[in-house]
Amino acid sequence: MRFQHKIAPLFSRLRPRFGLTNRYSETAARSWEIAPALESEALPAIFEESDVQKITGVYPGNTFADELERIVGRVVRHGPTMAYEFENAVLANGHLFTHRAALALGTSKPPWLARATPEIESGVLASTRLGVRYFGHWMLDDLSLLLAAQKLGRAISVNDRFTPGQIGYLELLSLKPEVMTEGLFRRMTVIDDAGLNAYRKERLLQLREAAARRSRPSNAPGVMLLRGNSGHLRRLVNEDEIAQIARRRGFLVVYPEQASAAELLDACFGAPIVLGVEGSQLTNGAMWMAERGVVVTLQPPQRFTSVVKNWCDLLGARYAFMIGDAREDDSFHVDGNTVERLLDKAQAAIC
Repeated sequence: MRFQHKIAPLFSRLRPRFGLTNRYSETAARSWEIAPALESEALPAIFEESDVQKITGVYPGNTFADELERIVGRVVRHGPTMAYEFENAVLANGHLFTHRAALALGTSKPPWLARATPEIESGVLASTRLGVRYFGHWMLDDLSLLLAAQKLGRAISVNDRFTPGQIGYLELLSLKPEVMTEGLFRRMTVIDDAGLNAYRKERLLQLREAAARRSRPSNAPGVMLLRGNSGHLRRLVNEDEIAQIARRRGFLVVYPEQASAAELLDACFGAPIVLGVEGSQLTNGAMWMAERGVVVTLQPPQRFTSVVKNWCDLLGARYAFMIGDAREDDSFHVDGNTVERLLDKAQAAIC
């Protein structure tokens, strides 16, 4: 690797200090539209109006106004899918740099200098910053991004810490990203895949078709995915009580931390209702549930989010939520009778 490539991280990271942009979308050598923008109508969430008054905080980075707009239903404009191509792009510590652009991706600290790395003709990035860090974003974002990347060229993932569950899903879906955190690419393409447009839905359905070939659906009326103490702490103190309610209704009750990807696929594929505390474990259900099913989330008042509703809208499914009562240490409690009523509403909404 030549010296000018080694210092690309330094140059790109210093640009904002001099009033210059280093955003990849503004510094690419060329760009083009892969798929157009789309407008669609989103149905309202299923919830009690009184629950909205209980919300005391939202997920960091979101606003209450954004969340309220999403749950009441509206016409949504989804952005286009764009491709941005860079020349002499460097991957260093899992982050992407040119002399003008910096794109933070990996979990390691962005470096100031790149190491001596192999030189590669071309690649297409198949990782997102959130997908590298969080299982839920990997399921909902990075798997479909991988399909788009493979169509354009050599799909490169910077995620070098796949969990057993992620490895299991990749094997079930016959997907094989090439993992690389260091390298000099003569040409590197970055896909902006944020828009939930028709192309995104096409790839979601492609993933579901691949999953259908490998699944043995349970045909249960629903599945409850336990959260327990996993992930960012928001413990449902009476989760066992709610699990008993789910079992009485014939639901499968699964703890994803103790299940393989194949077991989760069998439990969730085609499930009419997916129930659980809001969190990454629910994406196992949101990805594979019935197309006209319902995701029912139980949430603490201090950390509300309805982001999974975006994928319910894309799939043609419904989204329901209820807000519990705060307890100590960010834990919360939900009333069993209220959960029963919400599940009745969800059952009635299934198309």
